[in-house]
Amino acid sequence: MSDFNVLTKISAFCDAVVKGRDERYGSFDDFAGNPQGKFSLYLCMMQLGEMSRYLSVDFESAHDMEIFRRCRELKSMYEQGIDSIDPATVWEAAKQTPEIKDFCERALAQERDRKS
Repeated sequence: MSDFNVLTKISAFCDAVVKGRDERYGSFDDFAGNPQGKFSLYLCMMQLGEMSRYLSVDFESAHDMEIFRRCRELKSMYEQGIDSIDPATVWEAAKQTPEIKDFCERALAQERDRKS
């Protein structure tokens, strides 16, 4: 899968996360009080981190990948057991999705410019 396709998918996932976070929950208290919501948003954030692993080595060496660190760390929470998922960590990671989307959109624009 090309970096362009991966970035496009990550950007679309960011839209879903922001919509879920802002429209469904609005506040951390609403989110934390909804166990189903916690898992749903967590799985989306974990998927962002997993998808970022499909970016090429060349792409990763040319960009600061720190923006994906928190999403990638969510996988280790899952490996420790679903009960270990901390709602505050998921909420904070989800708040970062607009930055991830901006990162992807800038990288996509660079890829388009490079190809034209």
